[in-house]
Amino acid sequence: GYKMKKYEIGVIGGTGVIGSSAIRALQKLTEYKVLASYRTQKKDVVSEKICWTKLDVFDAQELERFCEKCNVILNCAGPLWEIEDRIGMACLQTDTQYVDVSGNRKLYEMLSRESNAIINKNLNFIISAGMYPGLSELFPSYCYNKLEKEVCCMEVYVANQGSKLSYNAAYDFLKGIEENEGYGMKYLTNNKIYQVSQNVPHIVSMGSPIGDMEMYPMLHFEFIRCAKKWNVKDCFFYYAYPSKEFMNEIMIINAMRHFKNSIDISECAWRLVEICQNKENREECTLLQIRFVLNDGKKEIYSFSYPGNANDLTGYAGACIAYNLIRGNIFSHPGVRLASDINLPDCIIKDLMKLGVILFKKEEK
Repeated sequence: GYKMKKYEIGVIGGTGVIGSSAIRALQKLTEYKVLASYRTQKKDVVSEKICWTKLDVFDAQELERFCEKCNVILNCAGPLWEIEDRIGMACLQTDTQYVDVSGNRKLYEMLSRESNAIINKNLNFIISAGMYPGLSELFPSYCYNKLEKEVCCMEVYVANQGSKLSYNAAYDFLKGIEENEGYGMKYLTNNKIYQVSQNVPHIVSMGSPIGDMEMYPMLHFEFIRCAKKWNVKDCFFYYAYPSKEFMNEIMIINAMRHFKNSIDISECAWRLVEICQNKENREECTLLQIRFVLNDGKKEIYSFSYPGNANDLTGYAGACIAYNLIRGNIFSHPGVRLASDINLPDCIIKDLMKLGVILFKKEEK
């Protein structure tokens, strides 16, 4: 049954870059009362709609006390590799819906083991609900649904400029490579994974203000799973590293890992944070572009651009997904899901547009 709780949404990690943008989005879109957590110091955001409380996510009792006050938990705290399924389990104990801006195959598998209990309690658990993964699958689905003709090829490009990297994001990124979660230099044909043989990187013109970018083909769990819904022969996903320096650092880390078993992940994560300080003061911009090749050889290109950083977009995505979950717009029955399982993401895209995401569509003959 649905118990009325004191707060509609609880945001965990409310003072971080992602959490603060999630709260901004909720304030713009809703009238909800929000319970927000901080770890060490609370933000000086004064609003009658937000109540701040101190929370240590590694303290199970404290976490359950936080969750039981809310109808939905939106987790914006990290690193995912350390938090794992702690928040999901607290939500299950307290009959609380759960949305997480991060996610990976491992978390999905951990939560899926509890899938019967989650369904019996009529709960929705939605993970990988950020920018990438998350919008990196929802935008393509949205565009795919708009197509009027059959397509033989789809390419998704994700790039951002000027976005700073948090330590937690850097840590998760490195752990992801370590666990070989990413499928570097791979693409899909008829839902099977193949190695890319052509020249890499792919130089792609992303338009102003980003310009030409070196893009690398890499698959990930959420995209592979989402592609099964699309009737497209070839699917490519391209990602641009924040900078040359970043790319070199990753190559060094991979080489070191190859030669000695353990590397100090936290030390490497701080180096990546340092590299992403945006000292050149480049204009912040996040761009997702989807290019379709139709069976008749024509091209359709959709671009989603946001004049800000990727972290804001991750917070916005989580907030829009939590908001639409509450309104019953996205899933008609309970279960454990990835954000990319949302078949009709129109309501989410509409809310993102209210928050400043712009959609361009262009057709090429």
